[in-house]
Amino acid sequence: MENFLSEPDYNEIRNNIIALTQKEEVLICTNSFDVDSLTLSSLVMKYSSGYTFISFSSSEQCDLVLRNETAGRWIEVQSKKYFVGKTSFSSFFSLSVNDLLSILTGVMTSAVQERRQLSEIEKNLIMNSQSLGVTIENNLKIPNYKQLPLSISLMLSLDPYLPDISGNRVNAIKLVKELGGDEALKLEDLNETQLNTLMFRILGSMSKYTQATRDDVIASRIFYMEYDLLEMVFVSLYELDVHGAGKIIEMVFNPSFAEVMVDEFRSNAIKGFSFNVKEGKSIYKVETSLMSPQLAHLVILQQKMKNKPVVVVQGDKKFSSKFFFPELDGKGLAQVDGVD
Repeated sequence: MENFLSEPDYNEIRNNIIALTQKEEVLICTNSFDVDSLTLSSLVMKYSSGYTFISFSSSEQCDLVLRNETAGRWIEVQSKKYFVGKTSFSSFFSLSVNDLLSILTGVMTSAVQERRQLSEIEKNLIMNSQSLGVTIENNLKIPNYKQLPLSISLMLSLDPYLPDISGNRVNAIKLVKELGGDEALKLEDLNETQLNTLMFRILGSMSKYTQATRDDVIASRIFYMEYDLLEMVFVSLYELDVHGAGKIIEMVFNPSFAEVMVDEFRSNAIKGFSFNVKEGKSIYKVETSLMSPQLAHLVILQQKMKNKPVVVVQGDKKFSSKFFFPELDGKGLAQVDGVD
């Protein structure tokens, strides 16, 4: 029987998922090819007492089924079906310090990709995570300003996307110098006048594609150790696109692997990037050196364009991932033909 819940019974779902991991037999989890559902399936695999397999094709014999539909999400576990609305799958796993980074990355990736506010369940989870070392502060939506120089944070900004600044190190440094700083300047070094000037320049850049206000660039920022959860969204989308499901699974099993993922993303993004978007009949074709269809899609959604699959174009070849084309394998970018 399907349980239609305006507010899903968090404890019941969580307890059923925990009970699933304790079954001493083969478990099969089926889900779509996205960071959030892959995170929950990987957590079940991590703690399963038996053998666990993750499948991206539907099967009537699966022990855990995660479905993400237009109307919202469904979780099927222990033969019970729950409608959980827009709440991320990752937020239904039991919170612990060992899995905190993975769970929060799944939660925030879901919210950012879907351009939505956090659900009450997700807000409560994040508030509770403060006892495990998470810090929350209201500040600019630029990635990891605690660890990185301001110029690099601005350059790596993908949400919001800042035309002529994001991906452009020269212009990012130029902006910092206009504020009276140098390449080592950090956000925390700015005085009120400098912060207001920076805010004005960010809003001016965003105005090239949307009507933005202060509320669009100031948000509750979530940090855990040296990690910024906004940057982890970009990192996880990039890694899933380029390398496939294995990287996300590895981070769930070994949270310190996130350092490797962050380093790879930064080393590629810091070389510079842009997005030249052309709309086709059924897809968006994007010329970019940052080979991530999902990151390009994130930029496209901010510009209020239609929601279509994205392919990255290099010369006369097109590449995309299983996120947009389910028929592809999940091992990373693959060439796609016959789409326009």
